Amino acid sequence: MPTTFPYRIGRWSRYLLVPFGVRAGHREVEVDDVRILSRFGWVSTEIALTDVERWDITGPYHWFRAIGIRHSIFQQDISFCGDAAGAVRLHLKTPRQISFVRSVREVYLGVEDLAGLAAHLTARGIPGEDLRRAS
Repeated sequence: MPTTFPYRIGRWSRYLLVPFGVRAGHREVEVDDVRILSRFGWVSTEIALTDVERWDITGPYHWFRAIGIRHSIFQQDISFCGDAAGAVRLHLKTPRQISFVRSVREVYLGVEDLAGLAAHLTARGIPGEDLRRAS
């Protein structure tokens, strides 16, 4: 049975997310025994659990670097966040194309229940740690 983790959407950031198509039913992460399915507006991605090497929880971030779908230049990452509170970062074993980014090795998922998603990954044998800094 899959478990769903909705993305955390900030009070004011929901207006910034309209161009990305982020709305009810299109802002969640679903985890089952074999995969992670992320829907963040117009972008959906499926990652096999066997391709996740490890996870960590990071944040909080500066709001202007966190909101929306973000890719850092010269990095192999993509971020799906609706606020700046933090995210679960997945470290992938193999690079893959996600949306407009050709080679992704790290995926940030800014869900409401960071610890819950991390616990689900740990229960499926994927190691990780909480790296959040004190706010």
